[in-house]
Amino acid sequence: MTDFPIITIGRECGSGGHDIGVLLAEKLGIPAYDNEALAQEASESGLAPQYFSHVDQQHTSAWAIALSSKPIDDEIYHVQYETCRKLAAQGSAVMIGRCADSILRGYAPCFNIFIQCDEEKRIQRIMQTDKIPYVEAKKRMLKIDKCRAAYYNYYTEGKWGERLNYNLVVSSDAGVEATAELIYNAVKNFIAK
Repeated sequence: MTDFPIITIGRECGSGGHDIGVLLAEKLGIPAYDNEALAQEASESGLAPQYFSHVDQQHTSAWAIALSSKPIDDEIYHVQYETCRKLAAQGSAVMIGRCADSILRGYAPCFNIFIQCDEEKRIQRIMQTDKIPYVEAKKRMLKIDKCRAAYYNYYTEGKWGERLNYNLVVSSDAGVEATAELIYNAVKNFIAK
């Protein structure tokens, strides 16, 4: 199923979007690229890989990003931008996060997905994955979502999570496997048209 070039996945913290993206890539028989994979690919830029890890989770607001004026932030985004496009040129893939839907708009055909989930289920998933208590998990979820939104809204012409940016907005309330299967079927139907 390599007829469809790129599937992008944006996601709420704790929605299982990363795991869904990896599982979807396995089902489709194509690579999945997340922050670690992009950091490895981008290492040619001369910037240390740790600069790329969770870069979209480090800012608290668009105002703070604008005020920081750190050339490193813009350089990281530029390298991320170039790396996403380089990987897209290589063929079919699932790209998780990294503003890939916006970066590839008009450059490569994409099927853009946003994964959301019930807040309590997201908190429970974070508690289980990170082995932290409820209050800390909720704080982490809110902070990461706020930072992802600020990063996306600052570096793209879109609004993070806005349904009009995506071909499919889906809830992962049914679980990772069921959601990956639902998306897999949606992608197959989209390709068939």
